[in-house]
Formats: sequence, C-alpha cells, structure tokens
Amino acid sequence: MLLSCMLTITLSVTDLHIQRILLLVHNFVYHKDKLPEIFNNYFIFNNKIHNYNTHSASNIHLARVDTGYGQRSVCYAEVSL
Repeated sequence: MLLSCMLTITLSVTDLHIQRILLLVHNFVYHKDKLPEIFNNYFIFNNKIHNYNTHSASNIHLARVDTGYGQRSVCYAEVSL
C-alpha cells in the first residue's frame, strides 16, 4: 500500500516578504532577462563601484543609507539578507 504524505509549510508575513525579496535578487542575478525592464539597474554590483580585485567584487553593493525609511527599502534590505 502506498501512503501519501502531504507537508504543509506556512510562512509568516515577514518570512514571506523575505522570501520574495530573495527571489527577486535571485532572478536579478541569474535570470535578469526575465525581469521587467524597471529592474535592469535596480541593484549594483561592487565591481561597478571600484576596480579592485577583491573577494566581494561580485557581491551586490550595499549603498549608504542614513534614514530608517531607506533601510526598509528593498534595495537595501536584499543586500543585508
């Protein structure tokens, strides 16, 4: 007899928000051509900021933000995740 098991995972609103941000970043890095055009320059990689050959050159650049509003933006939040 074959038993069927169904696993249900429920995410909190905060976890769902984080998951969607990470999905956006993944699509930006690996499937940029499938994103709407508005996201073409949404994130900047460190190698576009400086020409130093560092281990973080291929990471997304974390912009300096001085306000709480800026720290809650998607552009800032995705890098800190």
